[in-house]
Amino acid sequence: MNEWDTLIPLVSAARLQPYLNAANQNKEEALELYKLNIKLSETLYPFLSIFEVTLRNRIAAVLIAKYGGNWFNGNGGSWVDERGTSMTSYNDELDQLNKTKEKLNTQRKNLVLDNIIAELNLGFWTGMLKDSYQKTIWHHHIADLFPDVNPKNYNLKRNIKKIRGQADNIRRCRNRVFHHDPLFVGSYSFQNLLTNYLEGYQLISWLSQDIFRLLTSQDIFLKTVVKIPRNHWEFIMPRSSSNSQLIISKIVDFQENI
Repeated sequence: MNEWDTLIPLVSAARLQPYLNAANQNKEEALELYKLNIKLSETLYPFLSIFEVTLRNRIAAVLIAKYGGNWFNGNGGSWVDERGTSMTSYNDELDQLNKTKEKLNTQRKNLVLDNIIAELNLGFWTGMLKDSYQKTIWHHHIADLFPDVNPKNYNLKRNIKKIRGQADNIRRCRNRVFHHDPLFVGSYSFQNLLTNYLEGYQLISWLSQDIFRLLTSQDIFLKTVVKIPRNHWEFIMPRSSSNSQLIISKIVDFQENI
């Protein structure tokens, strides 16, 4: 029995099918693409981890400064939305917060700030960037969230919707990695991946130059990308690799100019 047939019952035909489709039904090439997906997922961990931890702690710091260290219990009240809706009204982030409290109670953990922040998922923190919080929070505190924005005159207030979209795309990329989904075949293309990576690089550098330098010292994603065998590129980028090469060049330039 060959390697492909051995993997089918273990990995599942459905999970391997996107790679088979991308490889024009060439099982040997599909298997190499599957292995490449595993390697790329592994190398994305520092980027995704640093983005999530830094974003949540920056947002939490803004909430603490504005509403106090007990903001998650509603003593600020109006953090829920721009209309000052009571904490009993339905709200996506409030719903996640209540579920987090229930989970911590089930685990018999104290409902203290550090536990709350650590337990809330990335969807909560990216959700905190949406329009509902524009007037009450980000109109006044967006510069506190991104203290190292570059260039300094970049209009964060005007571009908050764009930033939110980028952060949410990185969240989706994170979910693909953690759920072992394809990163360059099917509905999510290799160009999508590189674009999300470039945008995340920029956001991390705006959140903190220090944490960005830590990321670049640990990150091996690009080194892995540039070593992808040339024969794989026609399957990863079936039309043209020029756009991906351009994005890679932008990432390298961005690293060198920080």
